[in-house]
Amino acid sequence: MSPQDNARHIALFCKALYAFLLFKILYLWPLVGDVLDYKPFTYNSNLGYLLFAPLVLTKINTELFLGGFALLLVASVIIRVNYISAFIICWFSISLSRLFLPIINGSDLVLNLFLIVAIALPLYPKLPFKNSDQIQKVTSNVALLFAQIQFALIYLLSGYDKLLSASWRSGAAIDSINNLTFFHNPFITFHLNEVVCIVLSWSVIVFEMGFGFLIWVKKFRIPLLVMGILFHLVIAVVLGLVDFALVMMICYGVYLPFKKDMSDTDTVLIR
Repeated sequence: MSPQDNARHIALFCKALYAFLLFKILYLWPLVGDVLDYKPFTYNSNLGYLLFAPLVLTKINTELFLGGFALLLVASVIIRVNYISAFIICWFSISLSRLFLPIINGSDLVLNLFLIVAIALPLYPKLPFKNSDQIQKVTSNVALLFAQIQFALIYLLSGYDKLLSASWRSGAAIDSINNLTFFHNPFITFHLNEVVCIVLSWSVIVFEMGFGFLIWVKKFRIPLLVMGILFHLVIAVVLGLVDFALVMMICYGVYLPFKKDMSDTDTVLIR
């Protein structure tokens, strides 16, 4: 974990998360009235006041919270990535998920997890003490490695869970997609025979479990990421889970190769 200057890599990843979150706000904005009518937000404890403090703005005007957050994200995409704005964005995003709790999905959980990690990624502003530059670079590298491990575990545990499921082993899970009420694109219907369903089910299991291990091997990394993009594009089109597919593809950015500072040897963090 030698100190490295990953500023461009970090900026690309963080700003992609912020752009996705902006898209999420614009998508959810028309639904806020219905969500609050169904389940109004209330603070239940002192911890809740602290954790969801940005939602105080909703007591004045819900549009003020959403509009202010959207402007913050626009500014953060334009300006230099820093850990101060990263912390505020993460805080607001957790509050946003709490506000829309009745309709959030797995994309919100993945997004908030990596926004928390993103607080430790930026190298700016510099801390005012001796060797702060080196310490910040090491901290950033540790956070990036944690993000890589966490993302690999998401796939590995998902694949393991499917392996334990009789419906996935038999192919019934694939066949049941046409019968889904909510997560299904109504414009796409298909009828697959039993053999095809079994092959597709086991392909998903092998890919997800294999990703958790093979992503650490350099020669498999790019093929795995390409397969993953295709995998999530299918999920977006067939199941209509566009937000989940987008955030997962954005998080592939933590595996992109990047070089050391020009003063160091021309190597990458993960071989």
